Amino acid sequence: MLVNGICGKDGTNLQWKLDTLKGVLSISGQGEMYDEWSFLDREVWRSKEYKDVITKVVISGGVTSITSHAFEECMNLREIVIPNSINSIGAAAFQFCRKLEYITIPDGVEGILANTFLDCNGLKIIKLPDIFKYDIGNCAFMGCSNLESINIPQGVTEIGEDAFKDCSSLTHIKIPEGVKVIGDGAFARCSNLTSIKLPSSLRVIRNNAFYECNKLREAIYQGGVIAWSDVNRYDYGNWWLENAIKF
Repeated sequence: MLVNGICGKDGTNLQWKLDTLKGVLSISGQGEMYDEWSFLDREVWRSKEYKDVITKVVISGGVTSITSHAFEECMNLREIVIPNSINSIGAAAFQFCRKLEYITIPDGVEGILANTFLDCNGLKIIKLPDIFKYDIGNCAFMGCSNLESINIPQGVTEIGEDAFKDCSSLTHIKIPEGVKVIGDGAFARCSNLTSIKLPSSLRVIRNNAFYECNKLREAIYQGGVIAWSDVNRYDYGNWWLENAIKF
């Protein structure tokens, strides 16, 4: 069975079509999706009747945004094709997509907002652009327990609260120069994290940033001993980092 509708910010500029037998949702047209509140006010493909059958999403070139909550709780979504025309992805766009394993974010996207991949515990590999204009939002990857690696783009200045909390498959992380703040609980309970490189630009490490990172053995700070003393390091829950620091 085919069901369809419109999902464009300007009315009919975008169309969607769902093949309920194949589980394929196709989105085509030119321009932006509905803004968040217009989107939430409409059922589109988000009604439980439809979103539970979606296994693949294909977005055509010409579509420029993925709105907030767009594919939230599409529990059986395994694959999504995102074209290079996409330049923004809204908050919570993929949260609770627990069978999604791989995703490539186009170069035009300039940041990852809050909750974008929250609890995508099947996600293994994500390819991010080399450069971001904005930061990594709160809880952006929280609960991505199978995420094997992450390349944090240049241009990020802050890693948000709980951004990578419970990413228990991460083993090595390099935080690029330019990052100034690591938020509360940002890497908490990354239980297999063994090494991390911290940039000389770092100014603040908030509470619980590395809480229960029990296997952390090497935290290399690239600014040297004297500069490390000037980093505002909140005491609570960061013992694991302090015990592993090297220069």
